[in-house]
Amino acid sequence: LATVQDLKTRQDGDYYLTSLLLKPLGANHTESETVDIDFLIKQKKQFVFRKWEGEIGGDLCIARSIRLKERDYTVFMNADAMGKSIQGAGGALVIGSVFGSILERTVSAFVFKDYYPERWLKNTFMELRKIFESFNGAMGASIVIGLVEDATGMVYYINAEHPFGVLYRKGKASFIETETRLKRLGVDDPDDVLAIQTMQMRAGDMLFFGSDGKDDIRFDATDSLAMNEDETLFLKTVEKCKGDLDAIYEEVNGMGELTDDLSLLRITYRPAVDQESRHRIVSLLDSARKAQEADDTQGMLDSYLSVLQIEPTHRKALSELINYHLKREEYDMVLKYGESYIEANPANLEILYLLAYAYRKKRQYSRAIDLGERVYLREPGQLKNLLNLAYCHSRAGNMARAEYFIEKVFALDPQNQSAQRLVELLSKPQ
Repeated sequence: LATVQDLKTRQDGDYYLTSLLLKPLGANHTESETVDIDFLIKQKKQFVFRKWEGEIGGDLCIARSIRLKERDYTVFMNADAMGKSIQGAGGALVIGSVFGSILERTVSAFVFKDYYPERWLKNTFMELRKIFESFNGAMGASIVIGLVEDATGMVYYINAEHPFGVLYRKGKASFIETETRLKRLGVDDPDDVLAIQTMQMRAGDMLFFGSDGKDDIRFDATDSLAMNEDETLFLKTVEKCKGDLDAIYEEVNGMGELTDDLSLLRITYRPAVDQESRHRIVSLLDSARKAQEADDTQGMLDSYLSVLQIEPTHRKALSELINYHLKREEYDMVLKYGESYIEANPANLEILYLLAYAYRKKRQYSRAIDLGERVYLREPGQLKNLLNLAYCHSRAGNMARAEYFIEKVFALDPQNQSAQRLVELLSKPQ
């Protein structure tokens, strides 16, 4: 018994030292006035070493404020490394160290601050994936990495085989995803297509991400088969607890025995709202609608321009003005209003594409490529964007990239006439 106790003390010492390494990695260093991030982590393995109590496992949450393209973002990450206890902790240490290094580079080096959020997310995920591929399947992790734009509440994220995110809005909880798109870190799948997912948060919204520990509940400790199989149970719990993180944990823990590490990350969006301006805008939008029905084009334009004087980034007013000038091929005005729209509301892929198209028409191919590549990272199969990118890259002299996008078009539509004309154009001597 003394020998066994000595071995256990040594093991608990290892657990304690590992927990000390993990603790600073799972930090919340956010400074946003509009985006709040909260964590809750309960690792399955609990231990006592001398006078210290602790826990160890593979779940990890990280959050930090960064700046990209002169705009403020809140970065968040929730990961669940393969295995419990020391094995899971090993994976969490790798993720936390690499992700922390990426964040430090982003904060200190100008070249990384100049990335668009889509490119930053792609590069970050690919770096983590490459690290885990070097373990040849011995280590894996599901993970969600994302950015919230502080000014707009726009969320960009990548989910690699992690449980679906949950949106809590006006007392109702719902999943923000319907299918798993990427394999977890450590799994090399050539069929994986990296796509940045997006969603727009509204004032008062809460967004939850968590490990599968929140669902892995054994209702009867004496029956190993009495496991939760209701995927909507967490949605009901969030609604019952009204988004309160501690109450959610108490509710989940009270249902039965937690069989895995549990981590929850909550994002809350709290922008300032000017009610008087809101009422004025509603009135102007109603005037614009009535003018449009009466074929009063000037009245419609005046109403929308008045809206922009109150709120320069109002989506409805900007989108109507963009479409109005696009029909008239007034591309300078499309660029003016399109840039304002995307600056405040980057979720709209159609406007992002129209802006890229307008830059192409103005022969500003570099800017058109930047915007088109953002669309491609979010929706790789959008034909018109692939064609636009192929044309712009060809005009910019990037022939290899132009041919790459033409091949993408033919893979989706082998008889596409626009792509065939573009091939003929590229075959001609410049």
